[in-house]
Parts: sequence; C-alpha cells; structure tokens
Amino acid sequence: MSNGFETPLHIPLRFDKRLGLINHVAHLATGIMLGFVHAPIWLLLLILLGLVASHRYCTVVHVRRTHPAAIVLLALENDDSWTLYRRQAQALRNARLKAFFLCPDWIIAHYVLESRRGWSVVLTRRATDPAVFRRLKMHLRG
Repeated sequence: MSNGFETPLHIPLRFDKRLGLINHVAHLATGIMLGFVHAPIWLLLLILLGLVASHRYCTVVHVRRTHPAAIVLLALENDDSWTLYRRQAQALRNARLKAFFLCPDWIIAHYVLESRRGWSVVLTRRATDPAVFRRLKMHLRG
C-alpha cells in the first residue's frame, strides 16, 4: 500500500501574489532606507540602480517566473537527484540540493550542478499544490 510519499516527486511552481507583495515591500523599504544614508549622491544613485535591477530580477525569476531561465518545475528523481525544468531553456538534470531553509509557509532551496553555478528556488505553500508542498517538506526534514 502506498503512503503517497514515494519518488519521483514533481513540484510545479506558479505565481504567488503574497510573494510578489513581499518582494515589492522589501525592495521599497530598502529604497526608503537609502534616504537615511549619508553618502555621496552618485553612490546613492548607483545603489538605487542596483536595487531596481534586483527588484526586476526577483520579480521575473522568483515571483512571476516569466524569464526564460526561471525554474517552473522541480522533479525529485528515484536516485535522489533533482531535475530543474526552466521555462524556455534546457532542463538542469542531476542537480544536487546543497542547502535549504524551511519555514511553515516557505522553502528556499539552493541547487548545484557539478560543473556550474547554483540556482535558488523560492517555494511558498501558495505557489504549488499544498499536498506536494507537504511532501517536499517531509522529504527535506527526513
């Protein structure tokens, strides 16, 4: 009899309004804090430019997942390796989960390949099916 926690585990990812709101608020708060920093105006403008770029990147890659390289599906294979499926780019096969952070409603996971850089994925309970989210949390705690 199956307990529902066997592999492979497929985790489709979708847009989460709350994650988008948190992204906006965090970047806005950081921008407001720049007003209290005593630094040359050119440096503040340079930091603000970087902050705008960071907001744009986080929005298209982690929140809306519209960037061609944004990860839209995670798959835990039978051999405990991961396959990261990107929107319009080549899938990343045989990825290894290097680190993760668990909260009741959040999972932040960092995957690496042997010869390449890492990829971070922000998952929320609302960004995927709640049953799949619970299965993933149980696997990570396991």
